[in-house]
Amino acid sequence: MGINSCLKAGGVICALALLPGISNAQVVRPVSESGQYARSSTREANRLMNQMQYEARRVQYHTQVLDNFVYHTQFAWNTTGIELRRIKSEVNDMSSRLRKLERIENGVPVAEQQAIQNVTPLVQEMANNTDAAINFRNTHHNGFWAPAFMSSTQNLHTEAGAVIHQLHSIEQAAG
Repeated sequence: MGINSCLKAGGVICALALLPGISNAQVVRPVSESGQYARSSTREANRLMNQMQYEARRVQYHTQVLDNFVYHTQFAWNTTGIELRRIKSEVNDMSSRLRKLERIENGVPVAEQQAIQNVTPLVQEMANNTDAAINFRNTHHNGFWAPAFMSSTQNLHTEAGAVIHQLHSIEQAAG
């Protein structure tokens, strides 16, 4: 056996010795773009939904403050305007986040898609009730604690609670 034959035999033996390690190795496959998009969309959806829950809680807080003004009318006019502007800002932020959620809706799990669909009319009603309360306040400088105004703020509180419930249910299911 010549030197070349020995080298070839040695190379074959070395290759055979390494085969068991190679055969047990896992193949790392790249993540498909659609899989990466779905995970990214789900993370983004969760972030947006958490922010919407926070904003809905803020709306509930501000509506409770408005409800307390019924008993403290000396603060009513100016402070009511401040609270309504805060509610409007929160509802506008929720609407903006909802539009983002609607854009990525197809890339999230079915349960989250359903939550987005359920929350959409609630946020729209919140916007309508906010506008109604602001318009009522602006046109009724005296006696703006009428049932129409209180109804709008109470509806806002209820709708914000429904948004929180819908989004919290998704959190619970995923958790």
